[in-house]
Amino acid sequence: MDPQYLPCVASISPNHPQRTWRRQACLAFLPMPSDGPPPRAYTLNYETFMLIMFSILADSDFWPSEPWDLRAIALRRASQICRHWRHFSIGHGSLWNGNILSASLLSSPEWVQELIRRLNGEDIDVFIPGRANPQNILTLLEHLPRIRSLEMYIQTPEAWQALEFAVQAKPAPILQRFSVSTRFEKRRRFFRRVAPRNIFWGQAPNLQQLRLHNTPIDFSGQVFGGLTELVLDAMPFEPITYVLDSLRHMGGLRKLCITRPQDNATSYTNVTPPVHSPTLPLPHLIELQISCPIADCATLLALLIPNKACSMAITVGNGNLGKQFRSILLRIKKILQGWSCEPLTGYQSLRFGTTYVDYMIQGPETISQEHPYINLAVSWPRDSRYLENLFTLLPPVTRAFSRCESLPDTLKLYVDEDIFTDPQQDLHIRLRHPLSEWLLSMNEDNIHAVEFEGNYAFLLYQPLLKAPKSTLKQDEDSYDGEEEEEEVPLPFIGDVKLESVNLDHRSLSKLGRLVKSRRNLESPIIYLEFVQCGNVHPETLAEFDVGLITVDGVVVNDVDNPDVDMDGWDSDYTVQTPSDEE
Repeated sequence: MDPQYLPCVASISPNHPQRTWRRQACLAFLPMPSDGPPPRAYTLNYETFMLIMFSILADSDFWPSEPWDLRAIALRRASQICRHWRHFSIGHGSLWNGNILSASLLSSPEWVQELIRRLNGEDIDVFIPGRANPQNILTLLEHLPRIRSLEMYIQTPEAWQALEFAVQAKPAPILQRFSVSTRFEKRRRFFRRVAPRNIFWGQAPNLQQLRLHNTPIDFSGQVFGGLTELVLDAMPFEPITYVLDSLRHMGGLRKLCITRPQDNATSYTNVTPPVHSPTLPLPHLIELQISCPIADCATLLALLIPNKACSMAITVGNGNLGKQFRSILLRIKKILQGWSCEPLTGYQSLRFGTTYVDYMIQGPETISQEHPYINLAVSWPRDSRYLENLFTLLPPVTRAFSRCESLPDTLKLYVDEDIFTDPQQDLHIRLRHPLSEWLLSMNEDNIHAVEFEGNYAFLLYQPLLKAPKSTLKQDEDSYDGEEEEEEVPLPFIGDVKLESVNLDHRSLSKLGRLVKSRRNLESPIIYLEFVQCGNVHPETLAEFDVGLITVDGVVVNDVDNPDVDMDGWDSDYTVQTPSDEE
């Protein structure tokens, strides 16, 4: 906010103790002539007035976190300073639209009607808060044909009944966005909600976005045929085939998000659909997000056929290595067969803990890219009985992504704290063998950069990425061919990034051993990057034989290190300047 408007905004704020705010605000910002007496109040400049009004509505240093009901009071006060200010404010409908209209739903129905009148026929954008008076909801929705964006948060049965009645009473010819979130209080959580039928009289030709949270709705009509974005978050437990049948009328969908609670795996919907169910092609879909129990995920992936430009994020709940999860892996493998990534673009990441495994590949965000990103995550309950799922599901998930035509050459690694905090299980020791096999299987993928996210990822993977001692001690002259040389995991690593790693004495020693073991290989580490790492001192890092070291983007060593042969080993992330080329 411009500092010159602070006194005026302060004088009309609802918490200001003085009662002289009318005169202060009225005379504060009148255009002052170079000579002669000051102008009268009614000569207020219109542009100055609008700057003052929008300063009240905008986030600023003056009131960064004021709720919108207090800002509505301040705006109402500003409009009553004098008859000229009232004339200006009433004639500008956009001042009262959006959040100001939403805040008025906490007051009287008469004030709601007055604000709608002040909109002067403009399209209405409104959010109905959970504490709104049900009578105000009905008053507002009487103007449903003028509403362009309608978002609603329902907390009481009375508010639900008001919405149920209003959306079936009138058409919505200009409605473009409709969003409803239902979350009743605990004492009313057993209130039975019936999905509204014949919504908007079947007339909402411009409706493009529909977002529902824990809200039932009847999709049988054709009113949703023009949707481009559909979000069904925490959808009630209805047969998954009902959702698929509803999607058959929405051929223009570009974004689809379906989530279902993971804590009810025994629901009657958790069954496999009939084999004869027809597939559902979605040729325009560019983003697909599914987070459901394992049976629903298997059903949706088996029947939905998105186009090749669709990004996918699949979260499988209550995962286990059974028939349904194998069908999910087969579907992912088929999708990944044609996936490729240009060199030096994109990344792949592996994240896991005691309750989940998450693998993702991200390519360049271009229109021509097939499936710009694909993410597969599988989770299970936090119980010692399901702990073995980590060892049974981690290998098949990582193998599924090996089917790509070419993977990104940057690998991001993250490990949850709980892998190390359970001393009785020794999970970090048991994970060494499957992770070593996975890293060795990626040797042909030409991984050039590794990023450790957090302390625990560095502690777990550092011993696995060191060159074996047998390889370092191998003497080529005395080698007689009887002993097989031990294979080195990811032999082409040139760049290493550490993010949010606390570099204490132990971690520095581990990093030094990693750098030293790689220095004797054909591709030593030549770029070492630290981002938000604690205990980083330039004099300590100078001991590492690395070509380039940066700490939060600042170079801390000399690139022309005579101890490191940099010829032919340009970092993937080092920009060559003309002086470097010379």
